[in-house]
Amino acid sequence: MAIIRKRDQVCLDANRSFLINTGYSREEVVGHNIKELKLWTEPEDREKIYNSLQEKSVQSLELSYTSKSGEKRYGLAYKEDLVIDEECYLGVMVDITDFRVVKETLEVKEEMYRQIVETAHEGIWLVDADYRTTFVNQKMAAMLGYTVEEMNGKSLNHFVDDHWRAITKEYSVIPRRGSDEPYQYKLQKKDGGELWALISQSPFFDRDGSWSGSLGMIVDITHHKEAEKALSESNRRLADILNFLPDATLVIDCKGRVIAWNKAAEEMTGIKSQDILGKGDYEYSIPFYGYRRPILVDHVLNYEQDWGPNYSRIDIKGKVVIGENLCRTIDNTQAYLWAIATPLYDMQGNITGAIESIRDITDRRRAENDLKASEEQYRRIVETANEGIWLNDHADKITFVNEKLADMLGYSVDSIIGCSLFTYIARDHRRMACIMMERNRKGIRVEHDLKFRCRDGSSLWAVVSMSPIFSPLKKYIGSLAMISDVTERKKLEMQMARLDRLNLVGQIAACIGHEIRNPMTSVRGFLQIMAGDELYNQDKEHFDLMIEELDRANAIITEFLSLAKNKAIELKLHNLNSIVKGIFPLINAEALAQDKIAHVHLEEIPQLLLDESEIRQLLLNLARNALEAMPSEKGLMIKTLREGAEVILLVQDQGSGIHPDILGEIGTPFITTKEEGTGLGLPVCYSIAARHDAAIEVESGAGGTTFFVRFKIPTGI
Repeated sequence: MAIIRKRDQVCLDANRSFLINTGYSREEVVGHNIKELKLWTEPEDREKIYNSLQEKSVQSLELSYTSKSGEKRYGLAYKEDLVIDEECYLGVMVDITDFRVVKETLEVKEEMYRQIVETAHEGIWLVDADYRTTFVNQKMAAMLGYTVEEMNGKSLNHFVDDHWRAITKEYSVIPRRGSDEPYQYKLQKKDGGELWALISQSPFFDRDGSWSGSLGMIVDITHHKEAEKALSESNRRLADILNFLPDATLVIDCKGRVIAWNKAAEEMTGIKSQDILGKGDYEYSIPFYGYRRPILVDHVLNYEQDWGPNYSRIDIKGKVVIGENLCRTIDNTQAYLWAIATPLYDMQGNITGAIESIRDITDRRRAENDLKASEEQYRRIVETANEGIWLNDHADKITFVNEKLADMLGYSVDSIIGCSLFTYIARDHRRMACIMMERNRKGIRVEHDLKFRCRDGSSLWAVVSMSPIFSPLKKYIGSLAMISDVTERKKLEMQMARLDRLNLVGQIAACIGHEIRNPMTSVRGFLQIMAGDELYNQDKEHFDLMIEELDRANAIITEFLSLAKNKAIELKLHNLNSIVKGIFPLINAEALAQDKIAHVHLEEIPQLLLDESEIRQLLLNLARNALEAMPSEKGLMIKTLREGAEVILLVQDQGSGIHPDILGEIGTPFITTKEEGTGLGLPVCYSIAARHDAAIEVESGAGGTTFFVRFKIPTGI
């Protein structure tokens, strides 16, 4: 408290409290202008002081002041005018610094709590003893779609539907006594929608201990409830799926306890799911094996342990394990079981358990064994068949051949598989093969003679029967072919045709030979006479040429007559070696004249029924053909040998071989590769062989040609 003179603002007196609060001494205050103390440093406080001086009386004017030490303090100022010798006023300052500090602290805390309430993720709801809303934060109002103002004062029942109003009676005791655990409650939004809330409540009590209201902390768990519902529905669907699976299926957790056991597992084992769920310690293996042991579902939870010995077959593909085993306890019989197992993971990729599906494959295994036995049986039939067999796909690629066909062609089975079937068919028969394949594609079974090309260059004649193969959808997928080797038959047919042609030519020659020879003999005689006449000396060279050509024509006619099948021959017992020895000097002389070499190799052979002159002609024709087929310094080999019931005359050259196109026509009259050849030399040889009941075979390649004349040894020799 201080007394201040109005006219100069000098402090006339100040009490002890004033001095203590301001920190000044009495000497520093009394007798000095109050402004010199600089108590009011804040402009707004100074303005308040100056304004108050104009008033007669001031009550409870709150302002701040600064003590001598610089501390800011607060006070309530009072002023009253009074007269002591002259006009003065009495100023009283009540220090409220401590109160102001407490007030500001409370205001800060109140603001902090308000911010907490308004920014909380939970809804905050206060109700009184009548269940009327006394406070909600913005979060709570937003949850229900209301404003704070709309919710304040409304009863709790306003925010629930009829069903939950009835339940509210059951829950109404909770606000009075509070709840140890949060509870779930369904509220109704302003738009009629549902809000599932998780509520934690704390009751308020008055001084008498009576309940006066509650504070509720509300968490929106609508999405959680929807997720629970979806999860429940998903679990139900998963259970339905598991039960719908035809394979016995079980699921275990990481501790080896059964958490799922479907209907198929119940049917397979006779154990109901309620009797096995929750059990561990390999309890689930007993129905299958009769004792506790690990199965595949355990293996996927413990990859480091070797479970292979527990299964007859096991296959690991990443985290998936597949196995087969024989179980002796299913239906009290031996049963083959196939199983597949894999781990189960949570959203973080951690293993939470494993699932295994088990299938009884006993019938399939028996069928497979029966099929294998059947396949083995048919394989033996196919491999031991006297016919070649091939399978080709829709693109005409060979997918199977048996050993017989591979042997026929001279290839290995592996070298044929995957090749086009046209690779092995002779070029001039591929068009026919294409026609057969096209008819097969139309579902028509076909059969035809085809010529194949063997590895050694020889030809294989075969009757090919092809049957189409269609898928269950009636789509052509390939053909099955049966190949019968008819090469010998074809050779015989060709030989018979050749002999028929030779005989026909011989018959024609026999019919016309006499009619031609007689005029030719007369012409030749007159030419000889005229050539001896001096009158024609200048034309003698021409006469000699005409006589030479007539002799050549006569020789051709003689060869023609040799083609006749019914030509008279005189068969006697002769040794073929003697005939060869007798004619070899002539052959050797011709070889030396051509700078070529002739060899002879004669083995011991029995006598044969032969016409010596014809055999000499046959051997001479073959030898001359061989010499003409070779270049200089090459060799001719004439050989005899016995092979079983036959004696073979072999004539071999070292020429370039006979072209495949000509090889099939060998022995046909007038077929020749020589510029001046008549094409009758080999046909005559074939006719001679036929009259001796012998056969001629030819082998030809890049290294030369070999003729084999096979004579039958007479009975009794």
